[in-house]
Amino acid sequence: MDTRHRNIKNTFEDVFRHNGLVSFPSSSLFSDDETVYFACATITPLKKIIESNKINQGLYIHQPCLRLQTLNNPFAKSESYQFPGYFNMLGTLISKEQVIPFQNAIVELFDCLGVPKNELKIFSPTTSIPIASELQKQYFTEFDTKSNQYYQWTYGFKQNIYGLGLTFSIRQSDNSYRDIGQYVAILKDGEVIGAEFGFGIETFLAATQKLSNPYLAYSIATALQSSGIEQNFVSTNVISMVGALYSTGLSLNQAPSKGYKRILNRSLNNLCFFSDQYAVNAHQIKDALYHFMKIEFKSFSGFDAFCVDYDEKHKIYIENIKKRDDYIKNQRSLGQSPQYISKRIQQLYPTLHHYEKIRE
Repeated sequence: MDTRHRNIKNTFEDVFRHNGLVSFPSSSLFSDDETVYFACATITPLKKIIESNKINQGLYIHQPCLRLQTLNNPFAKSESYQFPGYFNMLGTLISKEQVIPFQNAIVELFDCLGVPKNELKIFSPTTSIPIASELQKQYFTEFDTKSNQYYQWTYGFKQNIYGLGLTFSIRQSDNSYRDIGQYVAILKDGEVIGAEFGFGIETFLAATQKLSNPYLAYSIATALQSSGIEQNFVSTNVISMVGALYSTGLSLNQAPSKGYKRILNRSLNNLCFFSDQYAVNAHQIKDALYHFMKIEFKSFSGFDAFCVDYDEKHKIYIENIKKRDDYIKNQRSLGQSPQYISKRIQQLYPTLHHYEKIRE
């Protein structure tokens, strides 16, 4: 783990241990939650406790997370901060009786982490649930200035369990605000059964340090720098996602289901397109991934399997580009229309067609 991340994690654990919470072990990235492929939040390993409605002891947890929202297009351009798929999250789960007093522990944490009170803003819904009763005494709080959906959390439970909560945001150098975390009342059939508090370590670090390049807050940043790769959303997201996938022991020859193999294939194809689009060679990619796995996972398990899979996938990618270009040249010489050629390319080389649409 990145030293900066470890310092935040240690402070988080110290504060909540002092406040009577108990450590809960993180799960592996593989999830036994059938609604997701990988652990994607601190709530993932805690869902069984929530479902049983036995939130008796306050708990705190560090959870490595992998979300796949960007898997089909990690190259989309945006002026706003985009969140890479792999990150670390810190969270707590508390009983319904602690919803009000626990807010003082949150204030204590932010104080210990050096967050100035005048730079933190809360965005909260107006609700009879006292999720902001103590917090609003310490921080400026805006009520109902966001859409209703902004204050709602869904957890993928089969039961009628959902969340209603507030968001913490930090003022940036340009006076905009960047969200860092949330405090959410957990409800079952309309009744409060507990609450969760948490934030992404990387998101918190980027916001509190007011980094103009927020991707410098990710542990892969030094690996990218040493490999001569520009640090941005695309490089951070594409390479760290592949590194996280292979750290689990997954490979194209060792995938427990077609779904996992599809995820690996798409992530490797993304890496091939990244190499082509950004003129980053295989040595740079392997070097960055090697150093990222060393920093983040303290292990190179999975690196050799990645090299084998990536070399083969990149070879096929380059061969298909040549075959496609030769096909286009041949069909043009035969007088085929651009429309016909485009349709056939889509049929013959769907992966390349997918990335050409992205390139446009």
